[in-house]
Amino acid sequence: MTVVSSGQTFVVSSGQTDNGDVVLSGGTEVVSLGGITNSALISGGTISVKSGGLASGTTFSSGGALLVTGSTTATIADNVGGELIQNGGVAVGTIVRGTGEQTVGFGATSATAIGTMVSSGGDVFVSSGGLLSGATISNGGQVFVQGGIASGTTLSGGAEYVSSGGTALDTTIGSGGTLTLFGTASGTVISSGGFEVISRGRGRERRHPAQRRHARSIRRRHQQ
Repeated sequence: MTVVSSGQTFVVSSGQTDNGDVVLSGGTEVVSLGGITNSALISGGTISVKSGGLASGTTFSSGGALLVTGSTTATIADNVGGELIQNGGVAVGTIVRGTGEQTVGFGATSATAIGTMVSSGGDVFVSSGGLLSGATISNGGQVFVQGGIASGTTLSGGAEYVSSGGTALDTTIGSGGTLTLFGTASGTVISSGGFEVISRGRGRERRHPAQRRHARSIRRRHQQ
């Protein structure tokens, strides 16, 4: 366990595994190629996971940033902390809650988040170049697709907003969930109690021909 204080930089080198590090405000921990940090606590500081590095089980206590160009697993982003994935970084199984956030494609670069779980107060931003795959958004959680792709999202009471230039693929909207569409969507499944809001003249839902025929049939029945 290492405590990284303000003005200090601690490097987890190749072949090294650190457990339980604490990174205070103004401090920086760098996880290099081949390095691993487990169960680190960010308390206002920064952990930078370089390509080939791994951070597992990182948590936040009072803000700070987890910069990911390598890999992370099981991050818990809350307490004003943010996981920022960029330049080919991959995050798996992040939990975003409280006042935490995750940005996929930070700086409009290529990045991937897989299996993110978002609950009340948590926000996820998908920028150009970002891919959010298999996320679950619960009550009070929000996803903002600002130019990247969200694929296989399940909205279980949460909300997803797709801006112009953003794309939502194979979204499942459960009870209480809302998909608001200014961009493009395809393969959306709307369950009982779910809502899809398509902005007039802006949003576009691409449907399979059978889906279009079914939609026209429903409209005809209501017009009779």
